Amino acid sequence: MRIRKDIGFTLLELMVVIALMATIAAIGTPNFLQWRSNSNLKGAAGNLRSDLELGKLRAIRDNANVAAIFTANGYTIFVDNGAGANTNNWTFDADENRLRNIQLPPGITLTTDQANDRVRFDSRGRTNLEPLQITITFVNTSGTQMFVWVNFVGRIRIP
Repeated sequence: MRIRKDIGFTLLELMVVIALMATIAAIGTPNFLQWRSNSNLKGAAGNLRSDLELGKLRAIRDNANVAAIFTANGYTIFVDNGAGANTNNWTFDADENRLRNIQLPPGITLTTDQANDRVRFDSRGRTNLEPLQITITFVNTSGTQMFVWVNFVGRIRIP
């Protein structure tokens, strides 16, 4: 039986493989980061759409008003039926049911085309919008935008 002493890799071969792996990683990393940022953006818009649908359905089911208030880094959806003078006051009071309180992923911001950054669904699923539609815009760090539209009859969609 003969024993071979030349089994293994040379230092040059190992360095070539490491250089190839580094090159592939350098090419792929920016694409992966862009994909992840766009995925977070799509997820945030999709989550808002489903949360607004939940709010609309709760307004119809409970025969109450459900409000959504938007900030740059998130939104709150709650049943706006506080007792007495607190009914429909656009603030989350202690006796009201909070449906969602969402903070957006890092790098995602939210703006609306309404001055007051809010929408309310009534017991028929309609909104209080003047003008007749609100556009909620999500933007990621690379400037990519996604929109969620809500119109006065309560239709919520992502174009």
